[in-house]
Amino acid sequence: MSLVVILSLCVGAIACLTPLALYLCWLSHVNRRDRVTVVSGAWDFVALLAGLSGFILCGSGLFLTAVITRSRLWGGGTFEEIRASWGHEYGVWVVALIAYLAALGIAVGVTLVNRRRTLAAYNCDLAAAEDALAAVFADLGLPVKRLGNLWSDPDGRAVVEIIPFHQFRHVSFRFREETGPRLSEEIDRRLRAALPARAAADNPLGQWVTTAAVSSLLTVLCCAVLIGASVFFPR
Repeated sequence: MSLVVILSLCVGAIACLTPLALYLCWLSHVNRRDRVTVVSGAWDFVALLAGLSGFILCGSGLFLTAVITRSRLWGGGTFEEIRASWGHEYGVWVVALIAYLAALGIAVGVTLVNRRRTLAAYNCDLAAAEDALAAVFADLGLPVKRLGNLWSDPDGRAVVEIIPFHQFRHVSFRFREETGPRLSEEIDRRLRAALPARAAADNPLGQWVTTAAVSSLLTVLCCAVLIGASVFFPR
């Protein structure tokens, strides 16, 4: 393997793993807290998106290259013709890039809109989430009935749905559209006040997240050292 290929892989690893390592460090810090941590669903998704931004940006180039190459192969082109066309066919690449960015933007926008009605609770098990939500409804004087993890009013209209992730000790509260904006805001406000007062649940995967964060940082550091060595100590 040539030095150019190794350095290219190192640059790609730094671009992909640096934001992921920072996100895992934040996630590791949250998972080590002794209290439940509450984050809005939108910001929780933004943090995840930032952590995967390196893979999304680098992967977009690989994805577009694969799509264009495959389409030309289906059209009867050879690899030599495809390689020769990369330097001067800007129009195809611009159209493909715009289409890709538009699809990505729509997907991110739709997800953000949906996540606005979600509240994420880290270090929280299902029992603690149920107790906190029941206490909120009792304080508001709202009679509710429960079917599984869905809480509804006496008329059967869905109010809040609890979505547990047991392995991560993570719970999401999704406010249904039938709830109404004002009631959703009030439940959200009371949950933000009630949940952090509860002790954190034991997170069996917390140490794995810390290990992944440290491993990603060490990989980035090693790649940076290799690039520096090639620059300052060339053959």
